[in-house]
Amino acid sequence: MNGGTLRRSLRWRILLSASAGLILLLAVMALQGAQIVSSLTSQQVIEWSRTTEHSAKHLQARIERDQALIDQLATELIYTAGASGSTAAGFLPNTQKRLVVFRHGLVWLDPEGEVVTRAPEQQPLAALMPGAPPAALPTVDDDRRLSGLLYTGEGRPVVTYSVQMGQLGTLLAIADLETGLLDGFLPRTARGGHAALIDSQGWVLASTKDALRFTRREHPDWVAGAMREGRLMVTETNGRGKTDDRDMMAFAPIAGTGWGLVLGEPVKEALAASFQLRRRMLLLGLAALALVVGYAWWDTGAITKPLRRLTSLAERIAAGDLSTPVAVRRHDEIGMLARSFEAMRLSLRGSREKLEDALAETRRRERETVALYAVTQEILRTGSGGALRTVVERVRELLGGSAGAICLAESPDSLLRCVATTVALDDSTPGTGGTCVAPHQAPASPLCPLLRRQEHQQVFVEQVSREGAARGYLCLAAGPASSISEQDRTLLAGLANLAGLALVHEQSQAQSRTLAVYAERERISRELHDSVSQSLSYLYSQLELLREILPKLSTEQLRAELSSLSGVASVAFEEARDSIFSLRIAGGGGDPLPILISGCVRDFKARSGIPVELDAGVMASISLTPEAEVQLVHIVQEALSNVARHTRATRVVVRAEVQGGELRVTIQDNGEGFDPQAPRPGRRSFGLEMMCERAESVGGSLQIRSSRDHGTRILVGVPLGGEVLA
Repeated sequence: MNGGTLRRSLRWRILLSASAGLILLLAVMALQGAQIVSSLTSQQVIEWSRTTEHSAKHLQARIERDQALIDQLATELIYTAGASGSTAAGFLPNTQKRLVVFRHGLVWLDPEGEVVTRAPEQQPLAALMPGAPPAALPTVDDDRRLSGLLYTGEGRPVVTYSVQMGQLGTLLAIADLETGLLDGFLPRTARGGHAALIDSQGWVLASTKDALRFTRREHPDWVAGAMREGRLMVTETNGRGKTDDRDMMAFAPIAGTGWGLVLGEPVKEALAASFQLRRRMLLLGLAALALVVGYAWWDTGAITKPLRRLTSLAERIAAGDLSTPVAVRRHDEIGMLARSFEAMRLSLRGSREKLEDALAETRRRERETVALYAVTQEILRTGSGGALRTVVERVRELLGGSAGAICLAESPDSLLRCVATTVALDDSTPGTGGTCVAPHQAPASPLCPLLRRQEHQQVFVEQVSREGAARGYLCLAAGPASSISEQDRTLLAGLANLAGLALVHEQSQAQSRTLAVYAERERISRELHDSVSQSLSYLYSQLELLREILPKLSTEQLRAELSSLSGVASVAFEEARDSIFSLRIAGGGGDPLPILISGCVRDFKARSGIPVELDAGVMASISLTPEAEVQLVHIVQEALSNVARHTRATRVVVRAEVQGGELRVTIQDNGEGFDPQAPRPGRRSFGLEMMCERAESVGGSLQIRSSRDHGTRILVGVPLGGEVLA
């Protein structure tokens, strides 16, 4: 027998001996554990039986005491009601104060179900009577009845005890289950256990678990069987909805009520001691198994040691370390495996080098894309100024230069000026300054302000054009040994094109604003003619008429006429102020939208004295067309004017948010409101129609939600003119 056969034979002998001893040990411990579990289970059954029975008898005694007091009260009412109904009714409050379970109300109902009297007088459960549900009243064959779970008209859970008093009607006692009164009669349980009081139909009247109260989820099948048997019992049953999670359950009937008391606890908690013993046995078995495995591990060390070294090298390769070679010192199968690992390492190292080169190229392109996107965002958000500064910063960062600049000329014959730089020029602050060469001169001449700085030895230049005409240059300054590749030159040209696009965008935005201002001024002039001019004409004609008939008017008539003219003058004054504010908006010189909205709110508060809550911070990070901005400001102005004129509001909220690709502005007040579907006379209807027309003119929408005494809410939606900016 050679050495390999001897080791293999000895390994099997050790494993078989250890396994046989381990199986014997586990069998003995399992037998002992089963005996302990059986003993603990018996003790738990006895303890649960005593606890459940004691609690059931305690609650039964309380209910019987209350029933006796209620029966006594019914007898007294029968003997005294014929003599004096008010005297008989005086017994109810005294008895009601002595009740424990049914202390929430006593009601005397006549044979027709009408209330004769009750205690307390202000009955919170009045929905039970008159006309109490049949389940709460005795039948013809039974002069007394204890109900199960009932619900009042307000949906409150109750149980009742009723006594038939013949021609006098019925005496009804009420226990409000919502107060948790019956919970106090339930026995205390362990943290994982629970107790419940159940009526004859399986409804849970009280429970230490809120989720089970007033439901039939307390082991309905098991409870139904226990109710049928009607005796004290403790059994083990399946958990609610889980066949693998069993509960230890105890049941005790409450004599004379049809109710039962249930006590439950998961078996794994009720028999925690036995389970702990089982776990210890398992751990002991695992320890014995570990000894067996350890012995086998020691015996097979000649194989596992080199395999562990190869595993460590494999983990280092997986972590990215491909520089450590795999040492091969054996000529057996493990040596062959080691040589295969070394071949794999060399192959992976070559593949990684190729991937790193490809990744570097991808990242370069990603940086270029991010730069182009950032410039585009700046064009949409701030126009050419912010975009040009972003261009020179990105050029310097991506191409590794020491400085960047953009020089533009107002006309073909004027000098170039640096409108955006990354360094200070001519002792100015970084950003602008410095006079450059004329456009027809060669760029990068000695006059270039970048070259006049000693650290800048050469400048790379790309032309900036607007609508096909040269406007200036994008310059990158670098040291004498610097150079840029063809790819970098393409990026520089792309950024120069975006700079030209920024100039075109700024010009188109300025033209759009001018057109919107002209259109708005024309509309305001029409409004002045249709509103203020007509009001003044009416005032003039009325004053002329008043002058003619003045000698014929009495003092009171004169005051009435002057009051009417004062109202017309007030309306004309308000219209004139609105028109003046509209003119100020139309010629606002390109103020940002948040400033214009704040001006509307500030003017409204000064005129009306009504406080306004303004939440318009999102407007600073969005882009609208100039026409949309003007129309939105006028809509907010008109809405606030309507609040001051018509609503009698004491508070207004103006809030802006971005949803679904549009800016949504809400103007809400707490005034008297109105019916949007009802006809609206005069100028109020005209103002709302104008607001709708303004929103629709820029592709937006306007919704009006209002009702009497609940204020008015106006929601304006305007499409965004660009992307939402971070």
